[in-house]
Amino acid sequence: MLYGDLGTGKTTFTKGFAELFEIKEKDIKSPTYTLIRRYGKKLLHADLYRLQELDEIVFNEIETFLEEGGTVVVEWPEVMEKNFNKPHIKVRIANKGKNLREFKITEHR
Repeated sequence: MLYGDLGTGKTTFTKGFAELFEIKEKDIKSPTYTLIRRYGKKLLHADLYRLQELDEIVFNEIETFLEEGGTVVVEWPEVMEKNFNKPHIKVRIANKGKNLREFKITEHR
């Protein structure tokens, strides 16, 4: 789960993370308007910024993808936090100046 203000680099982080799955950086597009983008069976990238409340269809797709063994990156996960009870990692990104970011990474079980 990725947290941070607009422009802190959540999608940029996801592009770098996707390389672990041999997905090219240029292939990662922000799912701001589509909410979810799948990259085969390896990675699902969700952006919940536009949601005011949890969309059950989106939440079910995320849960199903995880159950099938995929990895999920969620930007703006606040709307789903209280309903998500699986182990996960939270990455908080803070803008500390031009091209400078601070990352806080915590594991949740």
